[in-house]
Amino acid sequence: VWYGQLWREDPSDTGARDGLVRLADALGRHGEAVALLVDFLDEATGEDSLTLDVARRAAEILDEKLGDADRARDNYLRVLRADWHDERALGDLERCLARHSRWADLADAYREAAANTFEPPQRRALLVKLASLVEDRLSDLGGAVPVWREVLDLDELDRAAIDSLDRLYTHLGREADLVELLVRQVETADPATRIRLKARLGPLYERLYDFGSAIDCYEEALAATGDDADALAALERQHAG
Repeated sequence: VWYGQLWREDPSDTGARDGLVRLADALGRHGEAVALLVDFLDEATGEDSLTLDVARRAAEILDEKLGDADRARDNYLRVLRADWHDERALGDLERCLARHSRWADLADAYREAAANTFEPPQRRALLVKLASLVEDRLSDLGGAVPVWREVLDLDELDRAAIDSLDRLYTHLGREADLVELLVRQVETADPATRIRLKARLGPLYERLYDFGSAIDCYEEALAATGDDADALAALERQHAG
């Protein structure tokens, strides 16, 4: 009580606040301690360093001592929204939500952070985390696609994005999208890779009933190798048809 009174009289007194938290730990009265912190936060009109420090402390108690993931998330987000470059706040939020298996909430946090981060390396890192989370934890393969496309928009040669989209399009049967992805790679590929891509594009064009493009791919593959049995068989099939 004494520490609480001291801190209410002077919220900038970090010694009193830390004493309050230590006493709450010793007595197991975390709910009372966090109530004082939250009262202060409710009355705060700005996001100065003192307010954000209190929000961080409240979040830690709510998360680690009381298991209140919702209110802990809100306070960690309050700190992060004041500075999207605060890696500590992001890390604390990630650990909190992962500890409570709040994967959808974590995905929302990554989306918001990415939308407010404009430096390409940091934005890419957030988008990659988001894409992996959406696919692996939320089992939403289709939902991971637009995230990887955002990564590819940052760098059209991003190997992780290309490989992930290739895998997802193949698994989801999105052949038109896969064709678009492969065609983009053909434009910058070395000769050997170009032929491999053309060999993949041929059957895809056939399944999309674009037989003219399929023939072009098979002819280029055959011209480059001279003995591509698959390309030769495909051309014979096309001409027979």
